[in-house]
Amino acid sequence: MFNPKVDIIIPAYNQGHYLKASVDSALSQTWQNLEVIIVDDGSTDNTAAVAKSFTDSRVTYIYQENAGLSAARNTGLRNMTGEYVSFLDSDDLFFPKKLDILLKQFEKKSNLGMCAGNSVLINEEGEPIGKTYGMGMPDKPEEWLLGNRIHVGSAVVKSEWIKRVEPFDESLRACEDWDMWLRLSAAGCEMAWVADSVSMYRVHSQQMTRETTRMKTAMFAVLGKILDGPLEPEWLEMATKAKSAALIKSAARAFLSGDTDMATQDIAQAVQISPDLKAKQGADLLETLKGWAYSPSSPDPLQYMVSVFDHLPSELQIPTSVRKNELGSLAVNLAFENYLEGKPSLVRKYFIEAVKIDPSKIVNRKLCSIFVQSLFPRAA
Repeated sequence: MFNPKVDIIIPAYNQGHYLKASVDSALSQTWQNLEVIIVDDGSTDNTAAVAKSFTDSRVTYIYQENAGLSAARNTGLRNMTGEYVSFLDSDDLFFPKKLDILLKQFEKKSNLGMCAGNSVLINEEGEPIGKTYGMGMPDKPEEWLLGNRIHVGSAVVKSEWIKRVEPFDESLRACEDWDMWLRLSAAGCEMAWVADSVSMYRVHSQQMTRETTRMKTAMFAVLGKILDGPLEPEWLEMATKAKSAALIKSAARAFLSGDTDMATQDIAQAVQISPDLKAKQGADLLETLKGWAYSPSSPDPLQYMVSVFDHLPSELQIPTSVRKNELGSLAVNLAFENYLEGKPSLVRKYFIEAVKIDPSKIVNRKLCSIFVQSLFPRAA
């Protein structure tokens, strides 16, 4: 009978107010053969008291002096005894069937080394914000170089594979999970994806502002480690694309945090590395940047894209017509999205913006219809 033990490693640092819910979500798994390893990374709040309040014999508490997230996870790895391991940050949550869903894939495929699913984004109060994170496994292993595709809490890994590669890099202050997936993939670890939502990822306010420079530094540190080592030719061929992709991600985060100078510099450097980004009037680049408009850290997708167009480097030479079409279409889409969500004031706002950007939108009958309806919203 397939019933392997799973170690769930929870690094915890000064988030005692979230820890109980996190541990409860691990203990409430329909897959019961598990151990929860809480690694207290030198917390000064009530983390220790919360951790020690659990009487379930499957909970192990370890204290260490503050050494960082990667070091805490590595302490957990040194103490794991199960055939599989999963990671749960102390402010995140598992859905009850997470382990059941993912372990079924291992049961079907004995060569599988890692499996992951989708992650639902939640706010600080634990409420879903209508967004998910997870892009599935890449078609080719080297495509991991283009960026992290999964949330760390959405994965389960065979312990033997974790032991084959180096532990989490304790010098990294971000992207340490991406670094791990990259090294596993480069080592030949077979990976699978399921579309089910298996975890909840808590997004904190002002998170993007704090992380812009740190994430950029970490992304290039990870790429530097991988690309400077011995790699197969197809991995090396992906190097240029990977560097430009990292710069575009950095630019998107910079736009979200308001650092438009950094954003402009990053895009200019990306275009210099990959001149093909200028093709089709920069359509692919704009599409990538637009994907960040709906980030949880973006209070207004339209204003984000206005800032993008206002600060694109001159060498891109984006025609005014492209700007007008892109921003006008986005404003229209936002008007309809907010109409469906029952937000009449935002319908009016984006209707006005759409017409200001592109006066021809005034002849859009459906757009005008929802605008009129927004003026006389139904009583609750």
